Amino acid sequence: MFGSQLATARVTALLLMLWTMGPIIALARVVEVKAPVPGGPSASELIQAGISEVRSIRQATPNETVTLRLSSGVYRLQMPIIIEPRDSGRPNAPFVIEGAADGSTRIYGSLEAEARPAGPADLAGLAAPPQPVQVVDLSAARGTQPLGLVARGAYNGTPTSQFEIFQGDNRFRPSVWPRSGYAEGVEARADPNSLGVRVKLPRAMFERFRSQKDLQVAGYWVADWAYEAQSMLSVDPESGELLVSRLVAPLPTRRVIRARVFNAMSELDAPGRYVLDPAGRRAFVVPVPGAAAKFDVAVARELMVLATVQNVTLRNIGFERTLGTPIRIENASNVVIENCLVRNSGNRGITATGGRNVVIRRSVVADTAETGILISGGDRKNLTPARHAVTDSIFVRFSQDSPTYRPAVDVQGVGNSVTGSLFRDGPHSAILVNGNEHRVSGNEISDVVKETNDAGAIYMGRDFTARGNVFNGNYLHDIGGGQRGGHRSLIGIYLDDQFSGATITGNVFHRVNVPVQIGGGRENLVEGNAFLASQRSAVLFDDRGLHKHRAMTLTGELNTKLNAMPFRQPLWASRYPTLATLPENQIGAPIDNVVKRNVLLGRTMIEYEFQSSRPFLSATDTIDVTMPAGIGPDAGTADLLKALAAANPAVAALGLAVADRAGALHDLTFAPVAANQQGPK
Repeated sequence: MFGSQLATARVTALLLMLWTMGPIIALARVVEVKAPVPGGPSASELIQAGISEVRSIRQATPNETVTLRLSSGVYRLQMPIIIEPRDSGRPNAPFVIEGAADGSTRIYGSLEAEARPAGPADLAGLAAPPQPVQVVDLSAARGTQPLGLVARGAYNGTPTSQFEIFQGDNRFRPSVWPRSGYAEGVEARADPNSLGVRVKLPRAMFERFRSQKDLQVAGYWVADWAYEAQSMLSVDPESGELLVSRLVAPLPTRRVIRARVFNAMSELDAPGRYVLDPAGRRAFVVPVPGAAAKFDVAVARELMVLATVQNVTLRNIGFERTLGTPIRIENASNVVIENCLVRNSGNRGITATGGRNVVIRRSVVADTAETGILISGGDRKNLTPARHAVTDSIFVRFSQDSPTYRPAVDVQGVGNSVTGSLFRDGPHSAILVNGNEHRVSGNEISDVVKETNDAGAIYMGRDFTARGNVFNGNYLHDIGGGQRGGHRSLIGIYLDDQFSGATITGNVFHRVNVPVQIGGGRENLVEGNAFLASQRSAVLFDDRGLHKHRAMTLTGELNTKLNAMPFRQPLWASRYPTLATLPENQIGAPIDNVVKRNVLLGRTMIEYEFQSSRPFLSATDTIDVTMPAGIGPDAGTADLLKALAAANPAVAALGLAVADRAGALHDLTFAPVAANQQGPK
């Protein structure tokens, strides 16, 4: 024992209740762990001792529900807590790890670090910062571990960060030029010696950056949907160009890009920003006024790992301040994460891969460098569902460091669901879907796809075999307004690159640039939706599989994915009969799509991307409406929909409702975290 804290853990293992469920008598005990105190056992030692006590109880009485209760306070970990198969509960007697009901139990993957004003000696040989800064010594927290800005972007995987620093609840970001947005019209070209890519900035900025080290250059090098950040290698004084590391994106570099530069001392001018000096094992920071005086430096990659376990519940805990993904779940079954907070991570927030019945509910995921949650499970070849679920949760400020294809929720596999949740404040997609028979319903999505073009709030694409996905009762609003100029395609639900067999029903779209895009797919149903005050037409439609994507269709990626699935075998043929005959039935033609009985306020129902697309789709039974008297253009969606239903029986008959998840989820324990803007402003 490590003293009174661990003794308390044993003594307070109390019998709480007894109940009968059929032939099973389930007992419940609580093993309480007190938060660590200076000079006492570490958080890891305390929690591991508690788990050992739980194991002893379960070995003696395996039918008991045992709760490991972490009392209010901060638990700092440098290595994750591993929940092993032997810790599994039973269906009627789970193993529960819970914090205080008020949300005051927090697990951090960080150590405290002191900051002091940077003096002339600290700044010797460096560009002068535009304002006084502080310096944080990283040698104690990070030791000899790799330290630097990692490459990020759509084609760079999801890397674990090498450096994360926090002040209070604020996740700091590297200094950036320009201070907001991107520099437009930046010239880029492939290096003639194949060393990388050359970037030509305005001469004044080149002169400012040419002597600085450890810079990172980021931008939309190949497309407006493919961000990438790579290290600057050198400068060319004669041409005035920066040489940047080779891009991972497998597409040609555009001649003119949007770009920005990170980690320049000359740009360290805003609270919540830092400049990392890897060689000096230090960081220069501009503190956030009013925040805690001390800083936290992330040291742990993960905080909780649940591998091949069953019947485990995590509740009432905040998981924060990591280099990597705080919670990793692998090949686990009947795992519940409820009323938890996951934020301030250098990678994803949660991953749940393999297994079945992993449920994440009434939780908040915020301020993640990459994807918020990845849920992947089920067997596609056998069409076996995993039934993983994300429900009644809040997602904000996701994909902060990789702003394309790092959604709030990435859904893969077979038979998973995302329901009743709130998504807002993201640069690209809120939800990505890949696989079969997923359900996305009753969600509210707004203020996303803010930084990109040719992108969808809910996105899926380029797989003939990913059939049976349902999108019902979602509320998408205020998407695509105030974007950069030009002909923008910011989509609500985007069926890209011949995605087929989707059902889009009962959704409400209000002030969305383009509510739905059918990008050459077939057998998609768009019925009973409300398209209100769209900036373009309600449905954007094309036949790309017959021309610009013909090679991809016949011999390329679409053909490869088709033949990777047993689409002609009895199971698949019975589930998706038209897929079994796809190669012989006008492959590439966008046939058998249906757009009917939708409400249309403003604009037109269908916009054809190409003239050749027109013969393949017509809208039927459209309910055309006008703005009701007394309702202004800035009216709330619920009021507008109510007025439309009152004035038009056909609208009323659809029974449409606004999924106001912001209102419904305001009472979550961690909801205030989602409402508060963190980090650099």
